[in-house]
Amino acid sequence: MSGYESSSALFALLVVLVVFLICRELICWYWKLNAIVANQKQQSETLKSILEEIKKLSPKAEPAPEVKTDSRPFPPPGFGPKA
Repeated sequence: MSGYESSSALFALLVVLVVFLICRELICWYWKLNAIVANQKQQSETLKSILEEIKKLSPKAEPAPEVKTDSRPFPPPGFGPKA
């Protein structure tokens, strides 16, 4: 490979990378992905602060009661495959 071929291959790779980054940014803008991620981060911070406030108000919270489940097999009789 001569110097010209390697530099043109490097230039082509650079052009492909730039086009990829531009397309990625356009897609993120169109689908509002950046705004969605920012909203999720804000929601996460808000939920963390709410949890901290709840912990301050009730430091000795009682554990949740046990949930009793039905011991019958799933699906209920009459809804499964016929044997």
